[in-house]
Amino acid sequence: MNLSTTESPFDPGRSQTAYSTRCPTPSARLAAHVHRTPHLARVPRIPHSILRKALKDMAIVREEIFWPVLVATPFESLDELAARANATPFGLAAGIWTKDLSRAHKLAGLLKAGTVWINSLNAFDAASPFGGYKQSGFGREMGHEALELYTQVKSVWVGL
Repeated sequence: MNLSTTESPFDPGRSQTAYSTRCPTPSARLAAHVHRTPHLARVPRIPHSILRKALKDMAIVREEIFWPVLVATPFESLDELAARANATPFGLAAGIWTKDLSRAHKLAGLLKAGTVWINSLNAFDAASPFGGYKQSGFGREMGHEALELYTQVKSVWVGL
């Protein structure tokens, strides 16, 4: 899998990003590819993948890559895991996969991400706000919070 050769849907010969990370590496292991369904067979992108033992300084761990890649890493405590997850300038969304919903809710509260999915991904509702933390965006889309971006508050004082 070469993450630097993912093609743009607008220009088949052009690389979509500048990633040059190759997996598997001596540290990160490709645990699984999830095969594409037939209706996605011609979509130019890497297959859904699971990486394990990825290092914290790898681009695929630190950056928002917007590719269907899950990075699975071992951890000792939720605080340690949250600190590692939050040690990035980005915070659009996070996905937690677990059998322990109590721990998942605790971790969700510790994560600096605008949306946290537990045992699901990409669930949206127009009534629920969506947006990121840190360098992943300003403000919120959807929900009543989005209306605040279009609201200008004014105070008027009248002396009587």
